[in-house]
Amino acid sequence: MNKQLFDELVEDAPPSTVDVAGIVGRERRRRFGLRLTGIAAGLAAVGVVAGLVVQNPATSPSPPAAVAGGFRLVSDTDASVEQTARRLEQALDEALRATAPDARWRRLFKHTAADGEPPMINGKAAADVAQQVYSGSQGVETGDRRGMLRFLISSPTPCTPGAVVQCEDASSMAEYWANYFTCAANQPVCAVGTLPDGRRTKAVSTGANRHRASVELPDKRVLAVEVSNRFALNKPLDPDGAPLTLDQTEAVARSVAGRILP
Repeated sequence: MNKQLFDELVEDAPPSTVDVAGIVGRERRRRFGLRLTGIAAGLAAVGVVAGLVVQNPATSPSPPAAVAGGFRLVSDTDASVEQTARRLEQALDEALRATAPDARWRRLFKHTAADGEPPMINGKAAADVAQQVYSGSQGVETGDRRGMLRFLISSPTPCTPGAVVQCEDASSMAEYWANYFTCAANQPVCAVGTLPDGRRTKAVSTGANRHRASVELPDKRVLAVEVSNRFALNKPLDPDGAPLTLDQTEAVARSVAGRILP
């Protein structure tokens, strides 16, 4: 399922729809200050284990060793979805700050998070918890470079009608996911690997303008982070390239994935 979401993740333009209900709920949570605090993940080491070195695809650094602040993707009720979304937001914020200390979150649109705040992660309770999707986008600025970071958790398992908003033909999705952790001929900068626990990883770049890193989660869902040089609709692409490098993009993805428990 969710091929469209993954396809949107690598499109030039931002998503064409906005989850208004999720945004309203998230803004309400912000007004009342319902944010988790005090989670220290020891992410300073993330920059050292940045990610697969594309020049040497055989190199596959380990994920962050620290499990402090780990959490599970609990999403069987609306309340648990909101709690999990907040934890993902904090993990993503801490990962960016540890990986690129000079990077700053920048507001993308009127209904997205404010400057200095991580993406508003949205989700919806699913009848089949393994089908739960989480996604969010926010601007990122590093020095003179400005762009967008997109975050997505999706599932490669066959979609159960009614369990999620999008449900596609299982046969077509089986082929899509079977090849997801492989490098295609049109991906000249691509590296795949396997973490010590057997989970698969993939890092893809289209030059200086777009980088995407994916990590297989313990329950076989896939976490993906993409950083591009597109900051917003109807604005020119940043000629200096994406605000993060491929290694930094993969470091962020691995850091968040390392916090998610089986």
